[in-house]
Amino acid sequence: MRQARERFGDLHGVLHTAGVLNDGVIQLKEPEVAASVLAPKVEGTLALEAALNKLQAAPLDFMVLFSSISAFAGLAGQVDYAAANAFLDAYAQDRMARDGTWTVAINWSQWQEVGMAAELAHQLGLDADPTSTQAAVPIGHAFVDRCLLDTPQERIYETRFSRATHWLLEEHRVRGGEALIPGTGYLEIVRTAFAQRATLAEGEAIELSDVTFLSPFVVREGQARDLRVHLRARDAESYAFA
Repeated sequence: MRQARERFGDLHGVLHTAGVLNDGVIQLKEPEVAASVLAPKVEGTLALEAALNKLQAAPLDFMVLFSSISAFAGLAGQVDYAAANAFLDAYAQDRMARDGTWTVAINWSQWQEVGMAAELAHQLGLDADPTSTQAAVPIGHAFVDRCLLDTPQERIYETRFSRATHWLLEEHRVRGGEALIPGTGYLEIVRTAFAQRATLAEGEAIELSDVTFLSPFVVREGQARDLRVHLRARDAESYAFA
């Protein structure tokens, strides 16, 4: 703050945009990981207020806190991130009540090309990519229809699932009648995708580890949905997948 005032003069507004994401189900999340996600938004906000109280003589015109839709939507795998953003929402109300500074928390959703969610999607291979079904190479396997991308570092496969054409869905329904892919079905799809290019000795096993299921793949009556498997090389012998 001292450096900013020396360079730019009086401080009229503050944008607090710091944040960290670390997805993981609550049962397996370590306290240290949760603390690192809470720190930028909780401790960072309190540190920012302390600095403002010490160095800012004139009242601010505004203070904007970059919160998230997770504060009230409770996104899967983000218990710590949801709590951190709920703190920002509460702080905005509290500061307005305490000193009248115009303070607002914006509950952003995901941004398409920038931000933490976009970076996480890129790491998982879930972001938009240049592949298209027009350039797809047919595979013809029951679980893998076509290959959209095939490079030494990453591969993307896609399958169109509908209840009318695929037994994996037709034989697994929930009470409301919707069909879904069971967990073991996901694993077989991943194994099939990996095996399309893997050179395996007879009887050699494929090991899958650290697999997390965040949401079901539901297909309703009369609907068709495309499921993509993205394999990204980590080293000569292993891949991350999403």
